[in-house]
Amino acid sequence: MIKLIAKKGSGLEQTLKEMSEQMAKNFADGKRIVKEATGVEPESIGYLWAWGDVARFLPDLVRFKEEDWDKIDEKVMRRYKRDDYFKPQKRYSAGKRLYERFIEEVSNKCVTEEPLKKHGIHAMFGMQSVWVQPFHDKEKDRYVLLANDSLPHGFTGNAKNEKEREFTIEY
Repeated sequence: MIKLIAKKGSGLEQTLKEMSEQMAKNFADGKRIVKEATGVEPESIGYLWAWGDVARFLPDLVRFKEEDWDKIDEKVMRRYKRDDYFKPQKRYSAGKRLYERFIEEVSNKCVTEEPLKKHGIHAMFGMQSVWVQPFHDKEKDRYVLLANDSLPHGFTGNAKNEKEREFTIEY
């Protein structure tokens, strides 16, 4: 894994801050919507990170604590047979409403690679997706963009050289 650490006061730092806040808001909104529909707060919600999306939370990847599984109305959400994830039951009106509301209020407001492009950072290289995730490292008070190892070596973003770039790299 590679860490791109935004330099203090840089435009990239502000971009990563905004992206991190949007991810946290989307996650909280998704949890709230699921809880309103099921009466149970989800433990986690999975997200898609391909094709230029950095974090598109999905209503089909909701996880609840095992002790709460029996509290979920099967006309709202059902558990995948061999998995711990739940998905909306779109055959029933309550499940369909949950699905549509989640898509409209959360999934369609996903965090994409667009803000990163102005800094020369892309989550797509041709047809290859690169996993990237912005986060606030509160312990060290810095904003970081995590990336998988398929980010090109020697990557400098928009900078002409390493001294001008808006981040440092930790491998």
